[in-house]
Amino acid sequence: MSSASDPTPLVWVTGDKTVDFALETTGRYVARSADERLHVPVKLLWHKGGIFLLKAMIEASLDSNSGNIVHCAEEPSEGDLIAYGGGFNSSFAVLRDYPVGTYERSRMREREITDKEYPETVYRFERYLGFRSRPVEEQTRGGARFTEPLSDYPKVIVVDDADLGFRANSDHWRGIIPEKSRKPETAPWLLLKMSFNIATGNFWEEIESRLASEDSDWLKDRLVVQTSVARLRDLDAEISKNLSWERSVYDALTEIDSNKKLQCLRACPWLIVSFGPSGALLINRSGKGLKWRLVYNRGLMEGEWAATHKNGMMFGYGSALCACLARELAQKAEPDMAAAVRTGLGAMQRLYDEGFITNGAELYTPSRIFKGSDRLSDQLSMTNRRKNYNRVSCPPLLGNTKTDLKLHEGKLLRIAREGVSALRETLPRVPVAKFGNLVTVDREEIEDLHAIYNLIDNYCGDGTVSLGSKPLAIAIFGEPGAGKGYAIEQLTSQWREQVINPVNFNLSQFSSPSEIVGALHQVRDIALEGKVPLVLWDEFDSPLSSSGGKFGWLRYFLAPIQDGRFQQADKTHLIGPSIFAFAGGTAPSFQEFSRRAKKAEAKGEDLKATDFLSRIRGYINIADVSAPNDRSPKPLLMLRRALILNSLFGKHSVAKRKGEGYVVDDGILHAFLAIPRFEHGVRSMEAIVQMSRRRPGQPFDRSSLASQDQLDLHVPGKAFLDIIRAHQNLSQRV
Repeated sequence: MSSASDPTPLVWVTGDKTVDFALETTGRYVARSADERLHVPVKLLWHKGGIFLLKAMIEASLDSNSGNIVHCAEEPSEGDLIAYGGGFNSSFAVLRDYPVGTYERSRMREREITDKEYPETVYRFERYLGFRSRPVEEQTRGGARFTEPLSDYPKVIVVDDADLGFRANSDHWRGIIPEKSRKPETAPWLLLKMSFNIATGNFWEEIESRLASEDSDWLKDRLVVQTSVARLRDLDAEISKNLSWERSVYDALTEIDSNKKLQCLRACPWLIVSFGPSGALLINRSGKGLKWRLVYNRGLMEGEWAATHKNGMMFGYGSALCACLARELAQKAEPDMAAAVRTGLGAMQRLYDEGFITNGAELYTPSRIFKGSDRLSDQLSMTNRRKNYNRVSCPPLLGNTKTDLKLHEGKLLRIAREGVSALRETLPRVPVAKFGNLVTVDREEIEDLHAIYNLIDNYCGDGTVSLGSKPLAIAIFGEPGAGKGYAIEQLTSQWREQVINPVNFNLSQFSSPSEIVGALHQVRDIALEGKVPLVLWDEFDSPLSSSGGKFGWLRYFLAPIQDGRFQQADKTHLIGPSIFAFAGGTAPSFQEFSRRAKKAEAKGEDLKATDFLSRIRGYINIADVSAPNDRSPKPLLMLRRALILNSLFGKHSVAKRKGEGYVVDDGILHAFLAIPRFEHGVRSMEAIVQMSRRRPGQPFDRSSLASQDQLDLHVPGKAFLDIIRAHQNLSQRV
């Protein structure tokens, strides 16, 4: 317990108190029977959780262990370390050691940590067993209580509220927050971390009443509320997941404004919503109007970070972010909240890398997760906006004027040579998504691809699809040669071999519906082998026959998708788990296909188009690489081409120079980027590279180009060569 007579600390930490227990088998022996269980040794370890963990992290972030700097409730003593006993809330988990992977090793090298300093294995939790919350009246060691209001206050008061008893008992928090009459310059910062059942309870009601009061109150400028997007979703907030960062921001801001359960958060001068170690949204209403900033990992969406870090689980991510916020508030007269969030996200990522360290029976988090956490290899980016979030987007990539084009030409050429690494360095505020070797910077395409990825991940992500599962139907549209097949191939690349087995059928080559039965038998055979067939039904919107109608194939897929079965004579066959990817051959987009099909059906043709569309669970529109109406391509389209070129250069073994990327003539790159149209989309881009007269490993220079007549097959040959010559003449004049 503390009183007003205690020395004033720099940071005061209060809130819910927990002790976490971990079970670790100390041998590799596995019990196979009840008797053998007596021969498997188990070790019980403990870990300071709640405000004790938060205090330790704040001390580590401040690089000091002085009790005068950070203070909180009296910490657990050895007598309190009783599993399922004592006066603290308790959690239980199973601990094991995991080998350090290549990802952690690469981050270790970036931080200049040698192999000798880094262990071969790290401790993380294999699974969580459960939690025991102590009744409020049994949590006797409040530590956060005051016998009287403080005469002097620390610079930062941190409250960790997880709805474990602190908020319910006013004795725990009465008197720790200065009255509203206190002068702002002498008032502390109040950092409120809410991690469960947010914006409810007696403590929050006290805060909310002061924010709603018309009286002047320092709290209206110096309150920082930290929570996570998962807690907003708990309150029925419709915030999308893993589509695009822009969509997530739009959804979060809209829900805070319109969702009745969240509108109380609008009064917070500072609100920080974490999306896990991948990003955080910082909202500021302390001045005039609304300001927000997103700090995010351009390479990984919210759920993708967890999907790529599967070697055990950690907790304390929210505390790591909170510790960095507390450090910024304690040390700076004018805190840079965005910088603190950035550093906090870095510490959250390092928390996973480092795992837990054991010291006898105690587990603890290494303090070095805060050292250098503002230097991230993942290149966390910031996007800033004021008000008007109904058109949320990252800053414009490039303008449309010739001046803008000349300004960014060097960047585009570099991206074509070096790929994603150059993109992230030269255009750091551009959103980017990467699926296998497919890279896109188009927001709508990013969201479409993430939506399909999520569908496939939910369907077969863990490889345990039921044999009785019905096919998952998706659709892919784009101009001929846009790369529809390549897109679905790269989108599913992580499941290839282990889970998914691809198979392709082109319906334009089928002469009758009976051939679909033979194709479905092949699909069924793959499913019976224990794999999930990824079936690309190419040109599914091609005519069935002169009498079958424009979209005559559609009706033959209704039963297989709906029932997971197909009919052959008098026998019914089970298809099994499968993914049906329907690639359009005539419509450039799902919207155009839907319009055409419904229009034809409205004329009285029995196409079953509406029934077919109702069975599609998601779609992708692949953007074209040609400019509309053969006009000069806009910079965003040129960037798309640059990324495609980089992939093609690697596929066809163009010479590569260390530190400079692929060795390609500037004029050729400029022609690829500036020509208005490619006759057959990406296929034409690839054909020009493939037709070049050079051997694998040699540079791609002008002498390698095919003749004008050959180029005419894929681009206006003369115009393509003229662009190269114009670029050469310009270079010579310069």
